[in-house]
Amino acid sequence: MTDPKLDEARELLEEGAFEEGLELVDGLEGSEASYLTALARFELGELDTALTMCRGASDRAETRYLEAVILLSLARADEALASARRAVELEPDWADSHYILGVVRTQRGEIERADRSFQRASELAPDDFETPFRLAPEAFDRAVEEALGLLPEEFAKYLENVEVGVEEVPTQELLQSGSSFDDLGLYIGASIQWGDSDFPDRILLFQRNLENISPDRETLVEEIRDTVLHEVGHHMGLEEDELPF
Repeated sequence: MTDPKLDEARELLEEGAFEEGLELVDGLEGSEASYLTALARFELGELDTALTMCRGASDRAETRYLEAVILLSLARADEALASARRAVELEPDWADSHYILGVVRTQRGEIERADRSFQRASELAPDDFETPFRLAPEAFDRAVEEALGLLPEEFAKYLENVEVGVEEVPTQELLQSGSSFDDLGLYIGASIQWGDSDFPDRILLFQRNLENISPDRETLVEEIRDTVLHEVGHHMGLEEDELPF
């Protein structure tokens, strides 16, 4: 019989109450307690501890999924691949396991294989997952130009001295300096509130991550626009809760 504390802790974690959920599972034993502890530690930013807890838990798809996410967050995509593959082996009909395998393969630059995983996730759970819409680099650049043309004037004016560049995914260097593997964009530079910087301001767009959440070109252009707006907000010195997207 499941300990009621575990059910309550899972509900708290799903609601974002990570510290409260962690308190409930503290001292409890078993696979579910280890998994929930790992999840709470991960959400609280304690990645190494979370990884240790995952590796000490029983071999379940849910645990291997979380392990893959943690490893990606630690810029260890090669190890994440083994965890994601294991999640698929354990529960081949669980859409999330195929999805995380697609994400890992995206980070490794294995786009065709990633799309096969995303396609399988979409087949298993069409209401939750869609197949990414892909563009060649030149076509993506044109989509970026189109998206920039859709920016409201009050934001577009702040791009006059900002370079907009494209990377496939966050680089290893960016991951190790604090970027997340699933970031859509990144602002590099000083806020206009702090005056001129010695380096040119840049907005980086991560093409494959943007494509991963876009089932068609129209959605992709909208996601690019929203991401640029978000990063322009950082350029303006806005806090996260003040940003337009």
